[in-house]
Amino acid sequence: MTARRLFGSLRQRESGRWQIRYRTKDGGRVAWPETYARRADAARVLAELERQAQVGGKWLDGSKVLFGTYAEEWLLDNPRLRPRTADVYRSLYRRHLAPRLAGVPLGQLDTAVVRQWRSAALKGGTSSTMVAKAYRLLRAILNSAMTEDELITVNPCRIRGAGEERSPERPVLSLEQLEALAGLVPDRWRAFVLLKTFASLRWGEITALTRADLDLEQRTVRVRRQFLQVPGGLQVGPPKSRAGLRTVSFPAAILPELRRHLDAYSSPGADGLIFPTEHGQPWRRSNFNTAARWREACAEVGVPQLHLHDLRHTGNTFAAQSGASLRDLMARMGHDSPAAALIYQHSSQVADRAIAEALDRRVETHRRRVQDRSQRSDSPKADAALGPVGGPRRREDTDLGPKKDLETALTRADGLERTTGIEPAYSAWEADVLPLNYVRRPPVRA
Repeated sequence: MTARRLFGSLRQRESGRWQIRYRTKDGGRVAWPETYARRADAARVLAELERQAQVGGKWLDGSKVLFGTYAEEWLLDNPRLRPRTADVYRSLYRRHLAPRLAGVPLGQLDTAVVRQWRSAALKGGTSSTMVAKAYRLLRAILNSAMTEDELITVNPCRIRGAGEERSPERPVLSLEQLEALAGLVPDRWRAFVLLKTFASLRWGEITALTRADLDLEQRTVRVRRQFLQVPGGLQVGPPKSRAGLRTVSFPAAILPELRRHLDAYSSPGADGLIFPTEHGQPWRRSNFNTAARWREACAEVGVPQLHLHDLRHTGNTFAAQSGASLRDLMARMGHDSPAAALIYQHSSQVADRAIAEALDRRVETHRRRVQDRSQRSDSPKADAALGPVGGPRRREDTDLGPKKDLETALTRADGLERTTGIEPAYSAWEADVLPLNYVRRPPVRA
């Protein structure tokens, strides 16, 4: 692979000023101590630094920089990475990329080398999902080396399908299973299970909620921050994206449980956590399964493989089945990306309230059906007419009408394709978009 002979690069900081970074003879990259308001001024200084380095014999061919040196700098000095994402990427690099690729110069890192690395990882027992994640990280690092620092002219990560994950479809609970699950976890977790599901909240979002975020009269919850797990403890930060700052309506059917929880378990005061530990501290994700008896409860309901995040997936599915448009779902879930911003506008509170009211009607319909079944349980004929628990619903059993074939409709009308993983190739719709995990296909280029 050919590479441009590059001495340094210019990068615009968040402040808007331009920073110069250049390479020393030993391959390290350093930042010039001054920054500049205009790019042209920074470019003139960089050109002078390069001239002086060439005269002094200190100029370095960028293609000779080791991948490991560049990757470690990229992970350390990438302002776009959130703390948790940076931790995940460092682990992927350390475990899956560094052992075979750290000592390879960028100029020698071609597609054949990448293919050999991938083949060796798969043959060595690394799961295909983990290899796909590591491949996407490798592609992102080399893309910066090509487009930002101009150390290489072509990104060698061009193996078709190498970054795709083929994960099984996650389970979705029925209303009957959800209410059974909420009744099986310890009492202090019942409202947590219901709110996480019906408001489609992430773990970090729901554990960071305070009393001030919950409006029982309007039946809304405001998402304005989240807890992040970082080395050394928990860190409070903004939601995952701009769209993560949102207000979500929830059905009135869970109000009694929320009121009871606030009285019994929540910390006092407007800033008190709604779901604290017994000592008033935020919960850590690693403690949840034991504290909530999660595995035991899931097994008893009949879904032993259920993950906590599947509650959000279930709530999103309920919302989609209640007639919400994709635009409303994106706003409710807190998803955002440059591509999605071109297609979707912010959802109105009226539409969001309609979603919650539809969920409320669905819960009440389910509960009436369960109550009617209980009252008529002495009649074998009635039992036969009702059919098995969790069996097919008839149109007269619900006010939602028949479900459409969303998968066929969406893929034909909008050109969507399934996506999985922690960082999909097309981030417009992320991995848990409801109910089908699809993203818009890129246009076919001639």
